Amino acid sequence: MPFTIRDILTLKDGRRRVWGFFELFPKWEQLAARQIIKFEEIKTNENYLAHSSTYLDDELGFVTEQMLEDIERIKQNDFDYYRYLYLGEAVGLGNQVYNMSTFHAIDSLPTDDRLIGISFAMDTGHQQSATACGAYGLTAKGNVILLDTFYYSPAGQVIKKAPSELTVMISNFIDKVLKQYRVPKLKMTIDSAEGAIRNQYFKDYRERWHPVAKKKNQTMIDMIISLLAEVYY
Repeated sequence: MPFTIRDILTLKDGRRRVWGFFELFPKWEQLAARQIIKFEEIKTNENYLAHSSTYLDDELGFVTEQMLEDIERIKQNDFDYYRYLYLGEAVGLGNQVYNMSTFHAIDSLPTDDRLIGISFAMDTGHQQSATACGAYGLTAKGNVILLDTFYYSPAGQVIKKAPSELTVMISNFIDKVLKQYRVPKLKMTIDSAEGAIRNQYFKDYRERWHPVAKKKNQTMIDMIISLLAEVYY
């Protein structure tokens, strides 16, 4: 049965020797630097046994060939993410959220991988936040391609667009993309916290956007960084 912090403090007060195991895994930016500093501090404390290792230190064969291939692919696609994930180094991207070198534009659609449908995903804004809707094409081989993006920012505008106006603009954008690529519409996804545009769109066009709850910002960012590091396109 695992100890809680309260159990450990109680045992310590009772003069019993307690072993606590703590895992250190650095996060991005300033948090990573703080964690590394803390680790360096406890290395010289006689009450701690501080140990640091990576997959490169494996001598018993726990790291399989398949794992090594995955690690090498990430290393080639995004070296900073490789350093963070597999070497445990503190890695920051300055004022960028993503490593932009992992984004690769294509000049044209692949001739050997046809589009079979398009899904739309929308993140709506409010007083100062932008509203963006991405058109994502799904190919026969299971690849996903960002085809086009609708973007409206109310920042700096005296008269901002009402939901009834935005729904018309978004619907026109969707119709334009579907007409251009001539494939079916697969799904429309929206942030579940947004109600005004979702309700207005259903009132205007009798189509429901599929609501999805957002996760924490760091979780969503990590998911994208991980995906971009694993796939080169």
